[in-house]
Amino acid sequence: MRSIPPELAQSALDAAPDAMLIIGAAGVILFANRPVSALFGYAREHLVGHSMDTLLPDGAPRSCREGSYVGIAKAIGGTLKARARLR
Repeated sequence: MRSIPPELAQSALDAAPDAMLIIGAAGVILFANRPVSALFGYAREHLVGHSMDTLLPDGAPRSCREGSYVGIAKAIGGTLKARARLR
């Protein structure tokens, strides 16, 4: 199976109507699509390469800060209520 060129993958994610982030194991934001900027008010350039703590509200559970994202996949196709730090 051939891999998808990174430019094509980025274009597809940017065209999505929903905000999407790709976060590495260390909690660093690796990718943010265009709707992320509209939702949170941060330019993508401000988020990519920075800790996801940028988006977490003060007092967020320790599990969020340590990269425990178990259960997020269950939100696909449904509604996920979450708190975030807006700009």
